[in-house]
Amino acid sequence: MKIYRQLSGALALFALVFNTGHAANVTSAEALQIKSEIKQLVDNYAITRDNWDAKGHAGLFTEHAKLIMNGAVTEGAAAIQKRVEGLNHDGRSLHMMTSSQITIIDKNTATGIQYVAVYTVTPDKPVKDEESIAVKGPSRMGKYFDKYERTAEGWKFAERRLQTVFTTAE
Repeated sequence: MKIYRQLSGALALFALVFNTGHAANVTSAEALQIKSEIKQLVDNYAITRDNWDAKGHAGLFTEHAKLIMNGAVTEGAAAIQKRVEGLNHDGRSLHMMTSSQITIIDKNTATGIQYVAVYTVTPDKPVKDEESIAVKGPSRMGKYFDKYERTAEGWKFAERRLQTVFTTAE
């Protein structure tokens, strides 16, 4: 029985090393750099979206990317920019990107799962930027399933699909 546990442990360790290093054909240092750059991409997604920066937001996507929000597909960076421009800019939002898992496929492609809690509100009256707005909680919480590509400008979303898990109960 002991030999089976040792053999299972050795096989599991071998599979982990093989899948994270050899299969991706990247060094540990390269993997850390890739994950850091993708994390920055994810953070920039939230910041550009919350600040109504439609052009900056669209620039995070490849030319032919797909943004899938609860089944609705927006295809291409130009269409993604128009989508953000067409949203109600009277409200405020705050995208809180939390837990993440990034899987490196190779030096130019990766996939990921990013958890998100989104707070949104449209105030009854104008609110100054420095004023706080009371909310009961996040309006939605979910997971983004991502495909990333390295381009000449850096890492970008090739596809981003939102699966809403929870919404605010009224």
